[in-house]
Amino acid sequence: MKVSKVKILDTARLLFNQKGLAAVTARLISAELEISPGSFSYHFPDKSRLVVELYRSLVDEMNSCLLLLKTDEISIKPFLNTFQKCAYVQFKYKFFFLNLSEVLINYPVIKQMHKRAVIRERLLAKQLFQHYLASGIIKKDTTMPDLKLILKQSQILFAYWIAEAELGKFKSEARAIWYYTEVCCATIKPFLNNKWKKEYLTYFKKSR
Repeated sequence: MKVSKVKILDTARLLFNQKGLAAVTARLISAELEISPGSFSYHFPDKSRLVVELYRSLVDEMNSCLLLLKTDEISIKPFLNTFQKCAYVQFKYKFFFLNLSEVLINYPVIKQMHKRAVIRERLLAKQLFQHYLASGIIKKDTTMPDLKLILKQSQILFAYWIAEAELGKFKSEARAIWYYTEVCCATIKPFLNNKWKKEYLTYFKKSR
């Protein structure tokens, strides 16, 4: 049976999410698709190539979400919406985040791609926060070290919240994402002026 490269990637992603990165082999993916190992290797010479290709897809989808940060809108919503949309992408590829240390150690290509992605996220968020500072959304006595700390804390939480979410008992993926969007975005809350703090609180009221 012929099978497309896209179908192999999608099936592999689902299996990695269900069973973990280490437990899923090329042979298991082939069996799930009911194809021969030769058909699999026609598209991917080995599992590593497939994992790298999935990471590229993850980065592309994240980049599309991060475009929301490029805005002159005077509102806290772009920051919150971006995290929420990125969180859905993270769930789609959650095996990367549940196995992040292993992936960065065993896949040097992904490690370099991940470094570039983190730098890009930080730059876009920094530009947004500077816009927030200039437009009065963030308190004017907020310093650059304060902004850098918000960014660093947000990125750390962003990378690891899925591991904690795996331990929780949420009724749905959407509920988990709302909960952790609020948890991870709370780093900015103390620095918001009162008007925008109200907008922040209103944003999360609709999830309750």
